[in-house]
Amino acid sequence: MGPPKSGRNAVGKGAATIMRIRVLLVAACCALALGPARADSRNPALDAPDRFNWTLFARINAPAPDGRNRLWETWADNPATFPALPSKMQKPVFPVHTPPRNLEPVNQQVIRAGILKRQGIAVSPNGAQEVRRNKAAFDFIVSHDLYYQEGVIAAIQAQKPLDFPPDAIELKAAWKPVAQIAPDKRGRYYINRAADGGEYALIGLHLVSKALPNWTWATFEQADNPGRCDVIGCHDAFGDMDADTPPNAQPNRGYPECRHSPELQLLLKRAGLTEPYWAYYCLKGSQVDFADRGGWATRLGNSELEGRFIRTASCMSCHARSAFDAALHSAYKGGFNRDGTGPLGYPDPSAYFAVKPPPDFAQPAPSYRYLPMDFSWSFSRAKKLAAQ
Repeated sequence: MGPPKSGRNAVGKGAATIMRIRVLLVAACCALALGPARADSRNPALDAPDRFNWTLFARINAPAPDGRNRLWETWADNPATFPALPSKMQKPVFPVHTPPRNLEPVNQQVIRAGILKRQGIAVSPNGAQEVRRNKAAFDFIVSHDLYYQEGVIAAIQAQKPLDFPPDAIELKAAWKPVAQIAPDKRGRYYINRAADGGEYALIGLHLVSKALPNWTWATFEQADNPGRCDVIGCHDAFGDMDADTPPNAQPNRGYPECRHSPELQLLLKRAGLTEPYWAYYCLKGSQVDFADRGGWATRLGNSELEGRFIRTASCMSCHARSAFDAALHSAYKGGFNRDGTGPLGYPDPSAYFAVKPPPDFAQPAPSYRYLPMDFSWSFSRAKKLAAQ
C-alpha cells in the first residue's frame, strides 16, 4: 500500500522469499479445499479471486467444535483483542470458548455522520456489526504489543510499516434482528444469538485475507437484501450462474436470487454447509487491486454496510488509508474524504507522507508522517495501558 520505502519496509530483506511462501500457502489452501488447482493458476487468490473467496467462505463457515456456532464465530472480536484495561503483564489470550456476540452500530455510518455533522442520522437501521479475526491475525497483534496504545505508538515511531502474516484473516459481519424478517422468510437466513439474548440473522459478510500483500477483499450478501446489487452491480465469475447482475435503475427494489453454480454447490457440500439457507448467500464481488489494467478504479462495497456511499465504495482504497502518526491521528478520518465520500483508486501519498501533490517520486522517500498499518483500521480501538 502506497509507495514502498527501501530499507524500512517490515517485509525486510527476505521480501522475495516471503512472497514465494505466500503463493505456496495460498495454492495449498485451495488445494486442500477444492482438490488440485487449475493448471494455469499460479496463485488462485490473484488468478481466480471469486473461487478463492468462496473457498474461504466455506472454510470459515464450517461448523465449530462447540456445535452451536460457525468457525469464525469462535474467533477473537475487537473487545477480546483490544481490552478496555490492557496490561503488559496479562496479555490478551485467543478465546478457548466462543466469546459472546457484542454487536455495535456500523462504524462507517457513525464516522460518516460525524464528518457530515448530521446529528440524528439513522445509523444501521437494519442491524449491527461485529469484527472478528483468526488466531494468526490475533497473534500478530498481541505478539507485537499492538493491543494497547503505547505499543501502537512505539511501532509508529519505529517507522516500520506493519505486515500481517499470510494466513491472517479478518472479517466484518452485519446482522439484522430476526423480528424484522417475515416469518416465512426466516428459513433463508443463518440465525444465531447475541449477548443480549436476541436472535439475529446474518445479512452481510466482509471477508479479508492476507493471501496477497495488499490482502484479498470480498463481500457477501444475503439474497433478500433490497439493495444487494444497487449502483455497482454484483459480480461472481465462479459461484453465480449469472456472473454479472447489473444494478436496477431505482435503488432498494430487490434482485433475483443468485443461482449457485454446480461447482459452488459441490464446494459447499464438501465443506459441510448443507443447510438450505446457504443457498441464499451471494458473493457481491471480489477486489484484488485498486484499479484495472487501464488504471480505472475498481469498486466494492456492501449494500448494508456501505449503502449510503456505495457509489464511491472501495474496500482497498479506504483501508489503504489506515495510517497513524504518533498522536494516533490519520490524514483521513475513517478513510473518508472531507465531503463524506469514499476514496477510489490508488492511494494518495499524502495519506502517509507530508508531501503536496504531485509528489516528486524521483526524490528519496521521506520519513512517514502517518505509518501504514497494513490496511487495518482496528488499531484505533487500542486503549492506554492500565495502571500496573
